[in-house]
Amino acid sequence: MAPTVPVLEPAYASQPLSNPLLYPPLYASSSDAYNPFSDGDYALTQGGGMMGQESLALNPFSSPFISDPALNSMDVSYSLDSGKGLLNEKAPACASSDEDLTLDNSASVTQASDSFRRSRSRKLPGKRRSHTRSRSPSLRRSTRDPILIPGFERFKSLDKASNELRGECALCHYDGAVLTILLRAPSTGRPTVGFPREGDNVQIAFPFAIGSFAETRVLSTFVCCDSCAFHLVRVGISPLGDTVIAAVPMVSLRQNQASVLEALDLAMRGRIDSDDLLAVFMAMLDAELNDADRDVSSGRAHTDISLFRRSAEWFQHNLNILIEVPATLSIDFQPHSSRPPEKKALYELLDLPEFRDPANPNNHDLLLLRYPIPGFLVLLRQISLLYPISEHGQTLAFHKLMLLILETLNGSRASAKSQLAVGDILQHAEAREMPISALELEHRGLVEPGTLEAFKRWTHFESFAQRCGPALTVFLRHWLRAGFRQQSAVSVFNLLKRDEAIRDIFVAPLSMSANYAMDLQSL
Repeated sequence: MAPTVPVLEPAYASQPLSNPLLYPPLYASSSDAYNPFSDGDYALTQGGGMMGQESLALNPFSSPFISDPALNSMDVSYSLDSGKGLLNEKAPACASSDEDLTLDNSASVTQASDSFRRSRSRKLPGKRRSHTRSRSPSLRRSTRDPILIPGFERFKSLDKASNELRGECALCHYDGAVLTILLRAPSTGRPTVGFPREGDNVQIAFPFAIGSFAETRVLSTFVCCDSCAFHLVRVGISPLGDTVIAAVPMVSLRQNQASVLEALDLAMRGRIDSDDLLAVFMAMLDAELNDADRDVSSGRAHTDISLFRRSAEWFQHNLNILIEVPATLSIDFQPHSSRPPEKKALYELLDLPEFRDPANPNNHDLLLLRYPIPGFLVLLRQISLLYPISEHGQTLAFHKLMLLILETLNGSRASAKSQLAVGDILQHAEAREMPISALELEHRGLVEPGTLEAFKRWTHFESFAQRCGPALTVFLRHWLRAGFRQQSAVSVFNLLKRDEAIRDIFVAPLSMSANYAMDLQSL
């Protein structure tokens, strides 16, 4: 007998609004309640200036949870480092029609998923396929089995590695089956303050940065064949104890894009606009991969975790080609214009030297470095996969740390206290005859609280922190002597990279020796 699964009621009851609901940047200068939030203060609270005057008047987030003072702050140590909000404007409403978001009744996905139905403001992109087993002409003569998960089909392709992923099922141990990832219900607990409510269907300014929030932890690390997944969805629980609500077979993502989006939308309960779902999916995969790496290191990983890691890498490889992002990487970086933003495939954007290399003289906007730390680390993994060059990832991480320091010293939140701290930390390093340690930057007030904690989700952070001290010392000493004060952080970064005297910190910062860094103090 199938285990009983409690009905998942929405955490918030969506209220119809007469006016559009806006999500302005967090650092709204016109707000009297403005507070400088940092990486460690995921600033999606009213006190953080998330809501403008219109949305404050509407009070769209009114609920018993928000009224509790204990929920006005939260500990998300790996949230945003930029001074901008995660959420942008609500997706524009179009003429809508009621559409059942659950899968076909022949494969009911438990009471939990069937209880959630809503009106969609617009249809998911991609060609919609019938919720039946595949009967395409190319497969009728094939000895391969059709996919049992409704809505998904198999397609013949010359690129077999990208077309589908097969392996040994972790449940029935059949080898050579099409593997399938399970989508689970997120943990029931205190909701993230300011996160989109069920059915909001909002656009996200930084979708690669939200994979680690409670509402987006919907991926199970248990991977099985599509036949077993079909039955687990009907039963509603996985061998790991996850409440299973949907499944995504590892078959052509491009050909099955509509079904993939529908499954993700079901798991996310309509919180996020369909244009951002694939980017959020990549961020979810990255978060689970980071957790898997830590579990393996600590010996707490389950026996089939290697199968999940292989599956997650397959998804990310295919998502690189499928995901389309603004040419500016984020709609938050897009100049104000009445025209829709230009779109690029993610891999195309990552392939541009003037985008992926901050030291490139044509890279003036530093879009990659300005992305919030969690999303930056997601993109850093993709760049490292596309360009497995020694030290390239750690060089990018150092440039990101440089910009974070410059935002403290030269940004809108710069203060005389933080600038004096540079002299103190250099004097302390000279007295010890040792380079500056990255671990003391936060204590000295040179980066915002929570910055290092956010970086620690990167699996290479420990070795990075041990090796970047000499380059940090050279960078801060040069900044102090140059006397940069009024320029923006991006402007100072671009000025520094044209200075031949410190060219090494842009080309190979982690190759600098401690003796070399200390010798430069006499120059």
